[in-house]
Amino acid sequence: GTVSVGNNSVVGGFVGFNFGDINQAYAIGAVTGGDNSHVGGFPGRTPASEFSPMLASSEGGDNSFGSGPTTQSYALGAATGGNAAVVPGFAALNLGSLDQVYSVGRVLGGSGSNLGGLVGANNVSAGLPNLGSFTAPEGTLPAGTATNSYWDMQTTSVTTSAAGTGMYTAPLP
Repeated sequence: GTVSVGNNSVVGGFVGFNFGDINQAYAIGAVTGGDNSHVGGFPGRTPASEFSPMLASSEGGDNSFGSGPTTQSYALGAATGGNAAVVPGFAALNLGSLDQVYSVGRVLGGSGSNLGGLVGANNVSAGLPNLGSFTAPEGTLPAGTATNSYWDMQTTSVTTSAAGTGMYTAPLP
């Protein structure tokens, strides 16, 4: 279905935050977020294992988990963000591992937004929206990876991405 949230949010068509393994999954609905949001067609954020415990403890949750890869998954719906949003077809912030994923939904963002065909950002220097009690980690975290992963440059209307390979509709695998 369709997912819509307000300003300063993290939203994805399948999950907002991915802390586990995701394999052979898909999202087909449109995803919309407001100003200063992370809006991903599939996950809003895929944190690195080093990042997961920090987020869990800042939110008062269990910090005994890590994040796993997202594999053989895709996003078909449009992703739309307000001003100063991070909006890609698949993952807004990828600090984990993507393998054999793709996106084809239209990507739109307001003034000052960071658009990506597959991934909006592969590091935290892209900026994190204000999420109340959440404090961004200090130091350098490893950048996310995307292997064998693609986005359709025609249907997304985006020709750049922080990760992945842009292709035209006909030769997509």
